[in-house]
Amino acid sequence: MKKWIATSLIMLSIGYAATAQCRGKISWNAAKAEIVDSSGKLLETLPGKVLVETTQTDILMRHDEAGADDLKGNIRDLVCSWKEPFRNGKTVFRADLVNAGGDVRPATVTIEGVDGKITITAVPDHQEGKKIKIVVDSFKENN
Repeated sequence: MKKWIATSLIMLSIGYAATAQCRGKISWNAAKAEIVDSSGKLLETLPGKVLVETTQTDILMRHDEAGADDLKGNIRDLVCSWKEPFRNGKTVFRADLVNAGGDVRPATVTIEGVDGKITITAVPDHQEGKKIKIVVDSFKENN
């Protein structure tokens, strides 16, 4: 009985930790963003710092430190499935990203970790196969 209780507590702790990153505020940082086509071919590189902030309900994507090209939106249809927090797993959600001019751009955003390498991919509905790809250099939990 003691083993069963201990095992249950460990499994609950692992499960909570694996989804905790979807509940809190996370700042994802990268050195650049890339625009790729549906086959993954590089179309354009956007050099400069990239910040992506996510919470359970909101996203901010910033490529310009002044915020002139921000994309912000509310997250909906969130699916969070991480086996190891920030290492192996995936978060996928839909968001209506709004640019500085007020244009709404519905998109699917995927944050995926494979052996500790985290990539954020945003696929705007209106871009006909073009994707924004961001390879994360660092991240910070802002609880």
